[in-house]
Amino acid sequence: MKKIMTNIKTLAALLMAGAALTACSSEDNFMNDQPANPTEPQVYTMTVQVTKGDAATTRGLSLDGKTLNVKWNEGEMVYVLQQDKDHTAEWNYVGKLTAAASSNATTTLSGTLTVETGESGTDLDTDAPALRFVLHGNALGSDNASDYSTGQNGLLTGTGSIEEKYDFASCDVANTSYTIDTEAKTVSVTGGITLVSEQAIVKFSLYQADGTTPINATSLAITSTGDMKKGRAYGSDATTITTQSVSLTGLEGTTNEVFVALCNYNATAYTLTATDAAGNTYTYGPKTATFTDGKYYEVKVKMKTHEYVDLGLSVKWATMNVGAESVTDRGLYFAWGETTGHAFGSGYQFSEGNYAWYNDGVTGKYTKYKYDGSSWDYQELASEDDAAAKIWGGVWRMPTKAEWEELLNEDNCRWEWTTDYKGDGSNVAGVIVTSKKDGYTDKSIFLPATGIYGGGNNNTGSEISAIYWSKSLDTDNRGTDHAPLYYYDFAWRLDIIYNEGSLVRRQVQNEYRHYGIGVRAVCK
Repeated sequence: MKKIMTNIKTLAALLMAGAALTACSSEDNFMNDQPANPTEPQVYTMTVQVTKGDAATTRGLSLDGKTLNVKWNEGEMVYVLQQDKDHTAEWNYVGKLTAAASSNATTTLSGTLTVETGESGTDLDTDAPALRFVLHGNALGSDNASDYSTGQNGLLTGTGSIEEKYDFASCDVANTSYTIDTEAKTVSVTGGITLVSEQAIVKFSLYQADGTTPINATSLAITSTGDMKKGRAYGSDATTITTQSVSLTGLEGTTNEVFVALCNYNATAYTLTATDAAGNTYTYGPKTATFTDGKYYEVKVKMKTHEYVDLGLSVKWATMNVGAESVTDRGLYFAWGETTGHAFGSGYQFSEGNYAWYNDGVTGKYTKYKYDGSSWDYQELASEDDAAAKIWGGVWRMPTKAEWEELLNEDNCRWEWTTDYKGDGSNVAGVIVTSKKDGYTDKSIFLPATGIYGGGNNNTGSEISAIYWSKSLDTDNRGTDHAPLYYYDFAWRLDIIYNEGSLVRRQVQNEYRHYGIGVRAVCK
């Protein structure tokens, strides 16, 4: 979190940098020029020329047709921070500078910085700490522009121009590039500063798969392969925040055009999930894309919808598997807690060594979703590790163990195996689950036979078994004296097996987490 002057220890470092830069004095002479005792925080005046990047390519936050123009509005604020004197990741707020209006990329900033003197100069590095200048709009998720630790929300809404409300750019100035005059009480930066954008502006136009029917979204989730940069956190915890998802909620649902600020970090592929006022969800991707910070993009998105069936139970069940193109498609196979799926017959090796959370030799064998001998860190998958939530986004997630058991309950649903679901000789096998609830007896879902990748690259039971993950860990078993780690390995999954005309197994049972298993999504 931001620190506001209560714990700032910077003036002595600034004084040393100023002496070294302006007088080339020795450390002894520098010390002789300083007061013998600590003084109260001092106020310094700063006036500096600032440029918003390269007007042609890297900056553009005043929307004008399909271009983004560079300008400064009267009163825009640039916030100044100083690195901790020990050169840690900690940055301290020391003041803000106000911009003069300008029709181009360059203007003058002026204001005051308030810093503490420190107890003495004897224990400070001769290498003074750096300064950081931040042009901070509330696309970072806060109406309080001086709150630096809130993550990137991204959504651009409300009145006022984009560059006035949502611009986010920064510049770090090394100790060798700024000077403090302790007599005149001024701070200056040689050559001025250039702010570099830390976000791209993207207009997404959302349409259904036909490309003409608009989707007026009430929420939009953007997930990525690799990290997007949510912004910077200023404090002892971190200097940058990265994420693989940005969730935009509170859209009015009256237009299909959504302006978003995206901080592209090392993200390569994006998935979009939109929800409309009726609760329908639509997805697009994953598609490879690069959004360069400081540039403007217009993207027309043709999204497909994920349909569900209401069986009269506690959740609604998707009509097809995650990664599937149709109701009868097996979809993708996932190790439990991984969000990268693998197609049937891909040759991928589902092994413990390839499992994302495996770390042999640590307590509980895993780096996450582990038992430390007295408690579990998680009992269910977090959303970022839930394949349905990550890939489909929006309201979707994997079912819990209890929700599979609700579906299995004979009072709720009838289960019937078929060897030819389409009835056309294509021999698509699987199980039809039909509701028994009053008012829902005409509702059913089809779970195609998936088989299982049991610790290798060969699928077993692909025509006679329907096996699907839940999001629930098996936390009931904790091993035995002779095998204390054995039962740390399991999560719960649906297990349906057909043999010789009947369902010989219809249950939820535990399974090794690194096995490759299908995923069916649910929503509330």
